[in-house]
Amino acid sequence: SALAKLDDEQLRNQNKTTQLQLSLGRALTDLQAQQQAQDLKVSSLQSALRDEQHLLAIGGGTAEAVRQAELNLRTARLEATRLHQQLTNQRQASAADQRELGFTVSVQQRSIQEQAAKLQQADISSPLPGVLTWVNDNLGATVQAGEALARVADLSRFRVRATIADTYADQLHPGDAVLVRLGPGTDLAGTVASISPAVEKGTVTFYATLQADHHPALRANLRADVQVLTRAHHGVLRLRNGPYYQGGQEQPVFVLAGGRATRRVVRLGDSNTDYVQVLSGLAKGEEVLVSDTKAFVDVPELRVE
Repeated sequence: SALAKLDDEQLRNQNKTTQLQLSLGRALTDLQAQQQAQDLKVSSLQSALRDEQHLLAIGGGTAEAVRQAELNLRTARLEATRLHQQLTNQRQASAADQRELGFTVSVQQRSIQEQAAKLQQADISSPLPGVLTWVNDNLGATVQAGEALARVADLSRFRVRATIADTYADQLHPGDAVLVRLGPGTDLAGTVASISPAVEKGTVTFYATLQADHHPALRANLRADVQVLTRAHHGVLRLRNGPYYQGGQEQPVFVLAGGRATRRVVRLGDSNTDYVQVLSGLAKGEEVLVSDTKAFVDVPELRVE
């Protein structure tokens, strides 16, 4: 694999580093030995020069011997200086070679870490507990960085995705109260969290958070009725919603009294899935047919058995 090749190259680089250190160490040791030997030679030639000078002073030597001793000492000193400079240059070159090889090792190590990270990312695991709800099963497809491969849902918490006709979009606001009906007798309260700015096929999508977002009746992809509470009325007359309600403000209803149902036009107001507000035309306690009465819209009175 690519990672194994990088590891092999790194081992070779590390071996080169070890070999370079050994080679440079030997070269420095040899130069240091030569330098020390030359320093000893200079000391010896200095003694020889003093001896020749002393012999010349007492008449036992010659000026030529003194000049030759001086020449030998100067030559030895030049060689000692050259060895000192060569040793300094060798140390600097050794440090530069080690830095260059160390840089190569560092670059290779970063490549290994990046390749290892890619391989680790290829082994997909969720950072959070949850349930797998979707996976890309297109085998052999090329996947770009950042592209979704799977989706995991946290089923301990839920939020609601709902749609509403765009004609009511201006009445929808973040923070509005909502009521989610999961079934008979199971209503969950919540609030509008966010609203999509786009309109798709005549509908607007919005998201709501629930007060009881861990209710046991909640399921992923569960369909439910969502009511947005735009207004609230207290202490008003109301009728139970039913097939009779046509959605208008004025409409006929059949009022029950003495075994008969009399048609009466009433004014209705706001409504929800449960109740319809009565503005006028009915009194408290009167009974109304809530079944479908469209077939009898022109009949003034019905007999109820």
